[in-house]
Amino acid sequence: MASMNPKTIMKLMNARNELFDRHPKLSGFLQAAQGELQEGAVIDLAITAPDGHVIKTNMKIQPEDMQLLESLKDIK
Repeated sequence: MASMNPKTIMKLMNARNELFDRHPKLSGFLQAAQGELQEGAVIDLAITAPDGHVIKTNMKIQPEDMQLLESLKDIK
């Protein structure tokens, strides 16, 4: 995986912090979810548009996904 420019990393970290400030429940949810991210677990995603239209998908975590998920846990 290519390394990121330090300026880009700082911008992403600031954007992440702002997102958590606007949506305080998200941080707690993601912290709780970390313990459940394991091979065979299913991640369900749903988006509800302002007009009520819903799209959904899911993914079953494969062994190959675990390295990326472990790396994402380290981003604070």
